[in-house]
Amino acid sequence: MIKKILFFLCFEMNFVAAKAQNTYTFIYKEVLSSNETYFYRLVFNQNSSLYFSNRSFEKKTVLKLESPKSINDTLSDASDDKINELLYKPSFNLRKLYFDEEGNVLYKNFRDSIILDRTIVNSSESLLITEPKLPKMNWMLIDSSKKIANFVCQKAITTFRGRKYEAWYTLEIPISNGPWKFHGLPGLIVHANTIDNKFVSEFVTVEKSETNNYHIKEPKLGRKISIIDLVKETEKIHEEQDRKSMVDYAQRGLSMKVSTKTDFSTGKELNYDDIK
Repeated sequence: MIKKILFFLCFEMNFVAAKAQNTYTFIYKEVLSSNETYFYRLVFNQNSSLYFSNRSFEKKTVLKLESPKSINDTLSDASDDKINELLYKPSFNLRKLYFDEEGNVLYKNFRDSIILDRTIVNSSESLLITEPKLPKMNWMLIDSSKKIANFVCQKAITTFRGRKYEAWYTLEIPISNGPWKFHGLPGLIVHANTIDNKFVSEFVTVEKSETNNYHIKEPKLGRKISIIDLVKETEKIHEEQDRKSMVDYAQRGLSMKVSTKTDFSTGKELNYDDIK
């Protein structure tokens, strides 16, 4: 009897360990306060992950729905007549998105404490935004549970860079990861949102293994810049834009008042006090 119990315990432990070593691809939907909706793939295993969108095997620009119905809902192959027809709909909105083989991607490496956020700025420039190390998230576990899709989930809350978040994670996938920069819980995060719902990230589906041919590799394309230097550059750009606007207003005999600091209030992160 004891041998049987030990056998099943060993089997369960090996099964969980094997699951943790697998590579998964989950699709998440992000909804911002502006009601813009974006779809991302999270490709992950025990040690690292990629969270990406706008990835293709060639460099191109496409027109994309502001709130796509699916992750591949683009108009890159639509005829001119179809685009013109859609443009006449008052509720329709198109935007330019730039694609290449790496796309907009956030790379996390837990073994080496690396986080790298690649952003495509335009058709000719992309940035590799670095941080000193993977940021720490201090979670408080809450005695509450619910089912999301087919996963039994537990609740947790945290404050990260000026925003309060709640998250739902599942112990069924014992990997400390999640969408965007989220990590640090004993299971995969399948849903996260700010308390004021200005940002929501929710699980959509698991991508089938036959379509999962993504390799978890650190992005290399783009100009490397620290996240603090990026904030400084952004502030300089906004200051220059404000200066030009003030000159233009003055030439027309008008005056304007501008803020002395860049407004990041709509962003996911309000400050970087933890790395300054």
